[in-house]
Amino acid sequence: MTLERIALMVVGAHAGDAENMAGAIAAKYGHSGHNVFLVHMTLGERGNPKIPMEEYAKQKRRESERAATLLRATPVWLTYRDGEIPGGPEPRRTVAELIRRHRPDIVITHWRRSMHRDHSLASVATEEAVLDAALKEMGSSYAPHAVKALYFAENWEDTPGFEPELLIDVSDHIDIWKDALESYEFARGLSGFNYLEYYTCLMRLHGLRSGVKYAEALMREEHSRQIAADYIPLKINFL
Repeated sequence: MTLERIALMVVGAHAGDAENMAGAIAAKYGHSGHNVFLVHMTLGERGNPKIPMEEYAKQKRRESERAATLLRATPVWLTYRDGEIPGGPEPRRTVAELIRRHRPDIVITHWRRSMHRDHSLASVATEEAVLDAALKEMGSSYAPHAVKALYFAENWEDTPGFEPELLIDVSDHIDIWKDALESYEFARGLSGFNYLEYYTCLMRLHGLRSGVKYAEALMREEHSRQIAADYIPLKINFL
């Protein structure tokens, strides 16, 4: 299956989240010639207890640049601080402006029910931004843009209520994803949690369920049954 050139945007709360939960999909799209944008709402600079925040922020930015290069994606960094993504209209307006500027056909973000406050706020801001970006009366310097499909990705901190629904075959891009994720020190065991093994096992499990070697899982706001696909459907009512 081939697609006309489209744009994919993945919005993560911290640098590394987008790659954790949708990095293999990003690799598949990026290496197939599509435009991919990885949005990092914060750098996750509070994540290393051994390095001062400002120094770790610089490291995370370098790591996210390398990961994006390997995935053939464009990194976008917002200026929120780790643990301080605000509620209210400001972050959704910021993300809506990004959507109008980069004009993605598909947006992927966190599932809103998370043990991590930043993840939940990033999810809500992105979902509301998708709606705002299509409105004419939002005072933007860019033309309104209607996203064709919004999906939520699988993250180990966002599990309550998440049900894998759309299983995307990423078998041919799993090694690219591994190399990209290993750009991050945290993925190599900084916290004691083995991110690389966890997400590899998830994708192998989903691959077994869908008849391929590796698959990455997404869900919609209203889901029904599980299906497998080569690429992400552009129509929300694909079931």
